[in-house]
Amino acid sequence: MNNYLLLASCMVLISSFTQILLKKSANEQSGGIRYFLNSKVIIGYILFFIVTFINSRIIYKNINLSTINIIESFGYIFVPLLSWILLKEKLNRKMLIGIGLIILGIFVFVW
Repeated sequence: MNNYLLLASCMVLISSFTQILLKKSANEQSGGIRYFLNSKVIIGYILFFIVTFINSRIIYKNINLSTINIIESFGYIFVPLLSWILLKEKLNRKMLIGIGLIILGIFVFVW
């Protein structure tokens, strides 16, 4: 497997984890300035910045753009699964069907 593809997949996973971190922070904070200035939000935006920097400087220059779209679709799989694992959210039938269709689309594109 191309090392850039693996790096891009890791960046999507980190971005998905960051979305979960920001959601968890939003659920914990009541409002005001603490809603924006707490450790989870700051860490989340730092991670988003790092991922964006790596994507723009390394990944987008070394991977075909059509392939990047497929890798980015993993985010739609990672976010519900991480929500289920870390936030104990329920996965409903529509989510599971959507995840299955995304995986099917990835296989169709790869073949």
